[in-house]
Amino acid sequence: MEDKIVLSSNNRMSREYHDNLFKEIFRKEDSIKELLQFIGVNKKEEKIEIRIVEPVLVGNRQNDLSFLLNGIFYYFLEHQSTGNKNMPIRLLFYVCQALEHYIDGEDLYKKKEIEIPEVKCYTIFTGLCSKAPEQLETIQRLSDLYLSREKQEIDLELRVHCFHMEMTKEEVKQFLEEEKMPDRFRTMKNLVVQYAIFVNVVKYGIWKQSVTIDTQKAKEIVVETCELFLKKGYLTEFLTRKEVINMAVEQLSREEILLIEGREEGRIEGRAVGREEGRIEGRTEEREKMILRMYQRGMNISDIEDIIEMPVSEIKKLLDISKQTKHSTLSS
Repeated sequence: MEDKIVLSSNNRMSREYHDNLFKEIFRKEDSIKELLQFIGVNKKEEKIEIRIVEPVLVGNRQNDLSFLLNGIFYYFLEHQSTGNKNMPIRLLFYVCQALEHYIDGEDLYKKKEIEIPEVKCYTIFTGLCSKAPEQLETIQRLSDLYLSREKQEIDLELRVHCFHMEMTKEEVKQFLEEEKMPDRFRTMKNLVVQYAIFVNVVKYGIWKQSVTIDTQKAKEIVVETCELFLKKGYLTEFLTRKEVINMAVEQLSREEILLIEGREEGRIEGRAVGREEGRIEGRTEEREKMILRMYQRGMNISDIEDIIEMPVSEIKKLLDISKQTKHSTLSS
């Protein structure tokens, strides 16, 4: 790069660097066309009309990307950096909120039928994994989460097409040394593949160097990855813009904070049989220690709930027990 990238004075990186970068890269029509091509929507030969829709807000969360295609399809796309089987519920919330904005509320009470665009939901998963995904694309269904588990007749269903762009450490290393991507990714010429590998390379660098939050090294890893990708000719339209580079430098996802605390290898490869990749399940001693560490470092309970996927009531109970134990020790 011609100009040296200047790091900001703030040592800590934001928790959502990949999500913001995802939105930045795929907010343009040309980028969306590449995304459509990757997920199997081939519209090369016909004229297409894309209208990007402002993100909808559910609680304090926004969806990553939504757009109308030719006025008849409504696409919702999320980027997820850890395994998550709750995407149908999350996307259902976003879809309902978006359709509420799309439809004139008064029309709901009129006799005339309301025509709505067909909804399409997708999630792109990135991150490091202990075993390469067997399939590039899988389907999550809302009905998989129903308590009844009855599959004969489903009154309300929502399918999420999931693309697994995770990579093993060996695959990332092979990309860095030989510029060889996993065969399942199809082609390096697509922005989705370049983006996913960029995120995975950053995570690999953070894992490999055991980076801590209160050093500049995590930022330097992002900068080095930006420079590497520019040298290879990937994401050049975006990484040559300083504001995008600074965006990538300033932001780091929630799971990166856990990665820095305990290294992603420990989370992904599991501390107990039956624990899902990238998630912490079961009320183990290690899990409780992690909750206490996060709380002591100033993370609020709602953020801990999102990461650990443990009810707020149980988190509060654990913290109360910890305080009582500490008080008893001091009294004695």
